[in-house]
Parts: sequence; structure tokens; C-alpha cells
Amino acid sequence: MDRSNGGAVAVDALHRVVLANGLRLTTDLDHLDPRPVRAWRVVVDDAGRVTVEWPPFHPLFDHASIDLPAGWLPSAVDVGSVRLFVGYDLGLHEQAGLGPAPVTGRVERAAYTGALASGAVRLVAPDVAA
Repeated sequence: MDRSNGGAVAVDALHRVVLANGLRLTTDLDHLDPRPVRAWRVVVDDAGRVTVEWPPFHPLFDHASIDLPAGWLPSAVDVGSVRLFVGYDLGLHEQAGLGPAPVTGRVERAAYTGALASGAVRLVAPDVAA
């Protein structure tokens, strides 16, 4: 609930909280801030499940099974970090049951409208063969 909108559910609540806790407003996807975000990390376990740890609550989500692209983990381990995006009004729920959603255009629109936050987050993962 949000007092600023008459007590309705705040659709941007997570967005506001992550901005207050280190992620940065992202309005230009071609010029992302490369500086690592302090106190955040993404942990991938041996089974490939993902945990996102962040301040002040741990974890944001825990041991989530995510369908990651082939070769993603070795590449991310080489870099040592991942780019984490948090946005609202992406319309992904509208695509339920319709197959893969056209995410790229939605993320670009969210950035353009100020509805996107992101940051380079440290990656902790098991040893993987490249």
C-alpha cells in the first residue's frame, strides 16, 4: 500500500526499494554504469539455482530455478559479475501461457520511462568448464 496514491498497491515498490539500496536508475541501455554495486551478490549453486542477496534483506529470492541460456554461466564466471535489472510495468504477466515474451522492447521502454534500475553485481558460482 502506498500513501502517495490513495492507499492502492504500489506497482513500483520493488523498483523504489532497490534504488534506495544500491541499484542505479537506468535510462540508457547503451551506457550502463560498470561500477559494481556494494553489498549485492548473485549466487549460483551446483544445481544451477540462483540466489540474489541484497541489503538489508537476505535474500531477495532464494535458490530459484531459472532457465539460463547455454554457456551463460561460464561467461559470467569469466567476467565475475552479472548485470541485474529490476523494473516495473514490463507487462510480462500479460504473456503468461503465450510463449516467450518480447522482452527487449519492454526493457527499452522501461528504461526510457524511468521504470528500470540495474547494477553490476558480484557473481559467486561453482567452478565451471568454459
